[in-house]
Amino acid sequence: RITTGGLLLAWVNQSFSRGALRLASKDPTVHPIIDENMLSDRRDLERLRDATRRMWGLGRQPGFQAIVKHVSIDTRGTPLAALDSNAALDDWLRATSSDAQHICATAAMGRVVDADCQVFGHNSLRVIDASVFPEVPRANTHLMTLALADEMAHRLYAGSS
Repeated sequence: RITTGGLLLAWVNQSFSRGALRLASKDPTVHPIIDENMLSDRRDLERLRDATRRMWGLGRQPGFQAIVKHVSIDTRGTPLAALDSNAALDDWLRATSSDAQHICATAAMGRVVDADCQVFGHNSLRVIDASVFPEVPRANTHLMTLALADEMAHRLYAGSS
């Protein structure tokens, strides 16, 4: 087991895979069932495979090799050569990938809420978070969520006076 070393990470922004969230119970204290369904869209898998191979290329560079004793693909010490086929790499990616995102675009503007983030058919219910994004963004959602919240706070404040 590798216990010291460096780390290179790759991730897929603006993923095409779609998951689902279902209520497990009518009891609001029971956690919902979340199926992220990561890498289910071939485009996501191909992009992550490409990014992983590019990182391998970095690990094979003489400058990199000069400063490390061993290059592996995970903390178990799996050597790069063990994943040389697309099938082996895809299996490894599916088994080891995890999320690093904020789930978003689940109550999209235009489909669930209007331009003021008000839920269609409900006069006093608004959704003001990343779930109203019309599609998954190409970057982290944090700044866009802050901008949305700021804009909606101004609109709501202006409407209450």
